[in-house]
Amino acid sequence: MKGVAAAGNPGGMKLLRNGSGGISTSAMGLEEEAGMDTFIILCRKQPAADGDAGACADFIVLRDGFSWLAFLFGPLWLLYHRMWVEAAVFTTMWLAMMLLPPMTGTVGSLLLSVLLGLEGNMLRQRALLRRGHVQRGVLVAHDAQEALALVLQQPASPPGEAVRTA
Repeated sequence: MKGVAAAGNPGGMKLLRNGSGGISTSAMGLEEEAGMDTFIILCRKQPAADGDAGACADFIVLRDGFSWLAFLFGPLWLLYHRMWVEAAVFTTMWLAMMLLPPMTGTVGSLLLSVLLGLEGNMLRQRALLRRGHVQRGVLVAHDAQEALALVLQQPASPPGEAVRTA
């Protein structure tokens, strides 16, 4: 992985171009400030008319971390994000927990909801990758808009090639 210096990069954030042409933050030398989160940027490739690889049609920014909406509204959150199989599995497991004795079932369903809250965004990322989205980058930023702005500042380049802008 090679370093990328981004113009207008707040806090001198070090970005790295990963093997698939995406951008990721450097684990070495990156001092994460308070209030900064890790974001995963995915995009849907648009087919190009001239046989080129195509450009990104739209972007999805996922925060890597606990999802309160997935925790609180489990099956509805899964259905909203079109994760049909995951919703069926979660609902089946939740109903199975309700068949257990009251205290055990309650604790089990709570733990199941916590697990979905912890892994919900990862499940969504995998579902999007299965649907043809590609990972454009992983980086640390204050919010989703800043993360997307940092990715959009980087010019497209072949995978593994460093891009320096200053």
